[in-house]
Amino acid sequence: MKIYFIGSERQRDIAAYIQERKATSVAEITDKFGVSERTIRADLKSLRRVLPIETKQGRYGGGVFWVGLEDEEVVEFR
Repeated sequence: MKIYFIGSERQRDIAAYIQERKATSVAEITDKFGVSERTIRADLKSLRRVLPIETKQGRYGGGVFWVGLEDEEVVEFR
């Protein structure tokens, strides 16, 4: 099992959400976490550096995809 350490609670929750859903959109994550699209995009930029996720630009907010294994764990790091 591979473990990823994330710097903030919100980013950890976003990562877990993406991992659970496998594919989602920036708009859906924005609605789920109640923060701005700009904040989500900044979080995703940070998360892409350490997690097996991909983002795709799109007409309706773009897609976010988990490309890692099922048993990987995302942990908050302080």
